[in-house]
Amino acid sequence: MKTLLALAAIGEAIAGLLVLVYPPLVVKLLLGAEISGAGVVMSLIALGSPAGRATLPPRRSAAC
Repeated sequence: MKTLLALAAIGEAIAGLLVLVYPPLVVKLLLGAEISGAGVVMSLIALGSPAGRATLPPRRSAAC
């Protein structure tokens, strides 16, 4: 049972990294559809990945 749990955890970690690194591939595998253009950007933002957050404009503080 511990082996099965370890394999499941490894699979989840790989899937999570794949979603962060290249979301269009995950969408293609799960839904059988391709995303392009704004869909790629929106998937990065929605997932909150570092690449997605880099596409957002910087926050301005109230003191400025």
